[in-house]
Amino acid sequence: MSVPVEAQASLVAKSAAGPGATVDFLAAKVQVTAMVVVTGVITGGVVAMEASHDGVNWAYYGSVNPRTGVNQPLVTNVGAFRYWRANVLAEVTGGGSVTVTFMEAG
Repeated sequence: MSVPVEAQASLVAKSAAGPGATVDFLAAKVQVTAMVVVTGVITGGVVAMEASHDGVNWAYYGSVNPRTGVNQPLVTNVGAFRYWRANVLAEVTGGGSVTVTFMEAG
């Protein structure tokens, strides 16, 4: 039986383009979920989930267009990666921001 852990933040209240902090699960994980939580008014932007074996070379895993009042998950179940991060590929516009946390199934 695995012990639940809290979600780990990659982005916190971010709107500018660029990668967030790296989340290190200490071992390769297959079932990882990113939760994109919006604050304020969002009129545009793209937030991606990225994965890495070494924490240096990143692969695009999927993305969402954040929307006002709608929190969105990005879910994986293919491939095994130790390192994960969120990346704002296109600036979040409208005055709001996004926070992205990661969690693995264990």
